[in-house]
Amino acid sequence: MTVSRISQTPVPRVARRAIYGVFATALLVAVAKTHGSHPVSWWQVAAFGLGPDVAFLLTLTPGLERGRMHPRAVPPYNVLHRPAGPVVLAGLALAGVVPSRLIVGALAWGVHIAWDRAIGYGLRSRDGWQR
Repeated sequence: MTVSRISQTPVPRVARRAIYGVFATALLVAVAKTHGSHPVSWWQVAAFGLGPDVAFLLTLTPGLERGRMHPRAVPPYNVLHRPAGPVVLAGLALAGVVPSRLIVGALAWGVHIAWDRAIGYGLRSRDGWQR
């Protein structure tokens, strides 16, 4: 169990994963709706949606235990799997600093992170194991 920072009460793992699942679904709906008003190619949506797992390419090393990521892949993996990334990208898109169509990419990136949390994947420890 973890403790919610807002209420300081324990949030059961199953409930937390269900909330992430609902959030991932809502973000996916937002991707579909936003894609209509900010036309981008579907390959771009796929790139942002699958892109956070590019860090796994750094973990292709023989001899690692099942479920463990190579330590050199942990920093990029953890950076790409924090919600701050898509939030900052969305903010930059809404502020006009980057093209507004990148809002779709930010939402797809958020779907990836929320879905990972919903199915039980989180950030990695320094030695490459799930936290």
